[in-house]
Amino acid sequence: MTGEKVVLTLEAWRETFALRMLGRCYRLCYLLFTDARLIEMETDRLSEVVPRKESLYAKPLGTPGSATDLLGTLATNVLVDALYDLLGQRERQEEREEVLRALSGDRPEDVTRFLERYVGPRMKFRGLVEAFAAPYADLDRVTVRVKGSGLRIDVAASGKRRRYELAFSDEERAKDAAERIRALALPKVEVL
Repeated sequence: MTGEKVVLTLEAWRETFALRMLGRCYRLCYLLFTDARLIEMETDRLSEVVPRKESLYAKPLGTPGSATDLLGTLATNVLVDALYDLLGQRERQEEREEVLRALSGDRPEDVTRFLERYVGPRMKFRGLVEAFAAPYADLDRVTVRVKGSGLRIDVAASGKRRRYELAFSDEERAKDAAERIRALALPKVEVL
């Protein structure tokens, strides 16, 4: 489509079936929400489970049993913070999210080319294939739900259902992504 612009790009895992995984698994995909349609770009990367972006920080205890519990939690979090800085983990995670945000306003072809050349080698996939594309008018419904530190996106089109799982490092980032989808005010897209 001429003049089409990407308004949001999300990294997602689609529930699928693959013989090489001996059954049900998840495939890494990129969902491109454009101003006219929804596009799924599929990779060759498979996983038995959706990779979670867990935080290593210790959770603060609601009712610490003793002062040593509180001190232990604080000491653990100080060490984890130092490790995150030393390994550059925080910067890599933030960089990937910023890169996906920066793709807004580009043409779908340019976004696909960028994902193949920049993100592909880092995420260990060989290429992207357009697996699904439909104008919003042709979709039956798109439902977005926040589930803990993740999002679940269900797409119903022509009697078929596609389910995507998105993992985030914490619940706040998942809610932020859901709000960004809601703010787009796309037709037939419902955020619960």
